[in-house]
Amino acid sequence: MGIKIVGKYPKETVESELRDQWVELCHYKVPLRKLTWVGGKIDLRLDPNMGILEFSLFNIPIFEFEDGFYMLPGHSEYFVKGPPRQMPQGSIKQSFTFNGLLKLNKILQYISQVRCETTDVAKLMEDRYSILTQDYIYFKECIEHYKERIRRSKENLELIRAQLKKESDCVSASSSQTSISINDDYGSEYSTFAQDKAKFNLLQARKLKQSIDIIDHLKIPDFIDLGRSKVEDNAFYIDFKFVDFENILASPDKELLNCKLGYYLLIMKIITQKILFIPLPHALSFMGSNSLVDGELPFYALTKANQQHNSKLKMATARFNINVNQLRQYMEHHR
Repeated sequence: MGIKIVGKYPKETVESELRDQWVELCHYKVPLRKLTWVGGKIDLRLDPNMGILEFSLFNIPIFEFEDGFYMLPGHSEYFVKGPPRQMPQGSIKQSFTFNGLLKLNKILQYISQVRCETTDVAKLMEDRYSILTQDYIYFKECIEHYKERIRRSKENLELIRAQLKKESDCVSASSSQTSISINDDYGSEYSTFAQDKAKFNLLQARKLKQSIDIIDHLKIPDFIDLGRSKVEDNAFYIDFKFVDFENILASPDKELLNCKLGYYLLIMKIITQKILFIPLPHALSFMGSNSLVDGELPFYALTKANQQHNSKLKMATARFNINVNQLRQYMEHHR
């Protein structure tokens, strides 16, 4: 444990900067186990061997306990020691022990630490509060600014609504005047449209029927079957078949098969683009026995096996069959 003795400069100090300032006068280390008993009364007598001038050079702390007064080791020699006071054992009551003093020291240290931490936290909160105050002012100004923008937007919205209502009323007035004539003309226009549609369907059927002779002359029954269309006397019963990729690879005469595939692609292109006007998902390019799908995929087989070519041919066959399915659905719908 330690004891500090501090003093304050008087106001009459010559140096103005030292006035009312506190200064440490002395610092004692107190070894509690080595304190020296010097008597049972407070009115201790000076040692006759020590002069008053020598004694005045010392500030000597005195500790009062239950059994008398104690001093720091080395200072007790300046005083006359008396015999220790005998106290009855039954009346002894330890009010201040060494362990208690250690606990008190720890408590004081803890209180000092808490006080320092509290001061730091208070300073931090004060700094933060000043920042928050600035932020609060800034955010408040922002809120007021956005409130003003919202108010202006609402005013503009009301103006737009009024303008739209005015225009809507004008449109309604003009529509009411023309609705009667539109309703009167609807019946005649629908009848004309139905007649034109019927004429267009008859024209498509006539052109399809003309194409039957061309298809029959090409001799490609593996891909286009004309049997039922002749029996029903209806060109919309022409059966366009799907192309089987495995049958292409297994064909013994690749050159003849490539010619048939080219003719099939040509007929498909003519019927969909020139007669029925059906949009197809994939483009068809007729180049004889070396025709293409989507401008890059070969729609023909090679006499020699080629894995890369066969992979592209398989993709071309799948896309061509998508076009076939598109045409088949249209034909079935118009039978």
